[in-house]
Amino acid sequence: MGKTRNEIEGAIENYAKARQRLRKYGKDAGASEKKWFSGNDNLVGDIGEYWAAKLLGEVDLAEKSNDPYDFKVTRSRTPNFRKYEGEKIYVKAMTPWATRKAGSAVKGIKARKWNFFCAIKLDDKLLPVEYAIVPIGEFNHRDGQQFRWGWVSKLVKPYPGDLVPNRRES
Repeated sequence: MGKTRNEIEGAIENYAKARQRLRKYGKDAGASEKKWFSGNDNLVGDIGEYWAAKLLGEVDLAEKSNDPYDFKVTRSRTPNFRKYEGEKIYVKAMTPWATRKAGSAVKGIKARKWNFFCAIKLDDKLLPVEYAIVPIGEFNHRDGQQFRWGWVSKLVKPYPGDLVPNRRES
């Protein structure tokens, strides 16, 4: 998996660079006229899921991208994360590009279709900076609400730097 992870992380780095170049044509570039390339996209969510999985350990991805959870943890990375083994994890990623400081809608709360909510904050290089994990029983928000980082701010921890080999200081 080491070679595959290096390839994935290299692709994430290239994608982040391309997004930064495209942002000058995006609607958040400050121009009043309609522009191309705005907001986040599914790949940002997928990248957040990748970093969440790398944090937690070995995972089985959900069968479909629209499943109500993103993956199950099959083997934890550290003893501290053993409580997540066998659990369904729902991931939301947040980037500095979220112009309204809100992510996409959270689903599956009322029906308890996942066990833990994992928030991943990414920098402009799409590298993880912080994370928070919340059990569904302590998640007091409604289905359909847009995710906001403030929901998890009291639980935030720095993402372990040893898991981000390509992190470069700006």
